[in-house]
Amino acid sequence: MEQVVKAKGLTKTYGKNRGIKDVDLTVREGEVFGFLGPNGAGKTTMIRTLLGFMHPTGGSAEIFGHDISRDSVAVRSMVGNLPGEFALEDRMNGEKLLKLFARLRGVESLDYAYELADRINADLTRPMRRLSRGNKQKIGLIQAMFHRPPLLILDEPTGGLDPLVQEEFLRIIGEVKAEGRTVFFSSHTLNEVERVCDRVGIIREGELVRVETTDTLINKSFRHVMLDFANAIGGEEARRFEELEGIEKFEQDGERLSFELHGNLDSVIKLAARHEVLDMIYERPSLEEIFLAYYGGEDTSDEGEASSVPGAGKAPASGPSGAPGNGDTGNARNGNGSPAGTGAEATSRYTGSEASHNGSRTSSPASSAGIAMQQAIEAIVEQTVERTVERMTAGDGAERPVERAAQKGDRQ
Repeated sequence: MEQVVKAKGLTKTYGKNRGIKDVDLTVREGEVFGFLGPNGAGKTTMIRTLLGFMHPTGGSAEIFGHDISRDSVAVRSMVGNLPGEFALEDRMNGEKLLKLFARLRGVESLDYAYELADRINADLTRPMRRLSRGNKQKIGLIQAMFHRPPLLILDEPTGGLDPLVQEEFLRIIGEVKAEGRTVFFSSHTLNEVERVCDRVGIIREGELVRVETTDTLINKSFRHVMLDFANAIGGEEARRFEELEGIEKFEQDGERLSFELHGNLDSVIKLAARHEVLDMIYERPSLEEIFLAYYGGEDTSDEGEASSVPGAGKAPASGPSGAPGNGDTGNARNGNGSPAGTGAEATSRYTGSEASHNGSRTSSPASSAGIAMQQAIEAIVEQTVERTVERMTAGDGAERPVERAAQKGDRQ
């Protein structure tokens, strides 16, 4: 089976701050690979480095045999990418955005895009500035998938989606797998990873600590056990249960014993058989419990990932889908969680409010002057991008007067 993604010793650091370190990873053709880790663990840094938006500090990686640094344009032409944070042109609606990306990618038909929009209930007619975060996320998903790329790389794809749309998205991912295409996605929603992923990688403080099949990862862990007896177990007998090898979090409530079993079930069965057992529950833990066990309750809100370094990892070199030539679509959000306007506008903001969002924010004497300069730059960039978009969408000539009239009405 072909290795779609292959990383060897892949490292990305930001000065003294870590990003990812010595990551060895392979993703096989036709599989759904889940990438798990809390904020700051290195998930987004890994994705941006794989897509060539950031140059690795060390190591190497290939996607479909193309080096991520030397052949980054070829890599992105075969990938559908949904960043964890992205910006969309405020005045464009979803349909115009997809037409623009279709031209960039040489896609002639938008039939699949319209099908996806129907299935996840995405509104392609409203301007981006009027869409909620969840509805913008739907547009982001469609632009990542509409051209049926052989590899999908999705960063937190279900963020902001309601449960029904999440369910439909998981069905779509199943269909992508059935077609033989490959999916690599990071997630905090661990139950969805358990449902659709073939293998799972857990990243901790920039290092890949485990890669297992989902079933193996769960089966290697503990079990939840609950025993209901006909009569209450006496104190001495209850202590025998508690002292068995591998018993943790032991609790007794009248006739019921509950605990975590990290050892052999045989000794538990033999001891329980000395009493009249009414019921027994023996459950696998959720993937979330396993995930938390790897972190041992530690505070993982460190400042190691790209977001803790001014400008680090916030590459403006591609749009949400990594489309070649769509260089001014950035990856930023403003303070209320919505995309921060045009890509170049978002890029200028990386040097300001996004620079230290993990609690290390400080103010400087020049901050007011910096903000004023930033706002001036943003205004110039926004005008330039707007004119560029108008030229690129000039083929919709009949719609332009209507659109301008609508925009004028909005401003009034």
